[in-house]
Amino acid sequence: VEVIYSGDPLARITVGDVDPDPGMEVYIGTDTNKVIGLKRSGNTWIERTIFTDTDRNRGVWVGDVDPNIPGQELYAYGYSRRLVQITDPFGTETRIRDLFLDTARGHDLRVGDMNPESEGNEIGIVGYSNNLTVISLREASETPDPVITGATELTVESGGASTLEMEVKGDSYMYLDVSDMDGASVSLYPTKLYIG
Repeated sequence: VEVIYSGDPLARITVGDVDPDPGMEVYIGTDTNKVIGLKRSGNTWIERTIFTDTDRNRGVWVGDVDPNIPGQELYAYGYSRRLVQITDPFGTETRIRDLFLDTARGHDLRVGDMNPESEGNEIGIVGYSNNLTVISLREASETPDPVITGATELTVESGGASTLEMEVKGDSYMYLDVSDMDGASVSLYPTKLYIG
């Protein structure tokens, strides 16, 4: 029996080879909003905080999903509702990329070939949205900007309400924005949508 980490309260664990060095690493999600990485170097374990979110990390998983990145990537998902991709976790150029913002806090994720119509692996996330959401990543050359048909702007008079309908096609992100008027309180949720 060997204790290789003692510290923060832990919630999830996964094992994989994300960094370019030979050998596997261990990644743990904590109740203190962190993803911690552990890897063996000789007879000792190296510990590094890979990512800190705004709330608890309820899912960490390693898998080969992104065709633009050779090998495996690390994914984290939790109460902040963010699904993030983490690459080069023990290197000098660790990259954190937001992939999806769910409508409610996240609870867990897995990587696997879930969609027979899509080549390769996808990411499945579950949580308090009560949905199983499957996210796939495409090669950069296959990711067109979204094509929007219908109205893209909406004006609402004081005390009024209105609905904006549009059709969006493509695999990309779309950011939504609201312009506040003097004396009015305007909110929008979510502000970032994954179109796929």
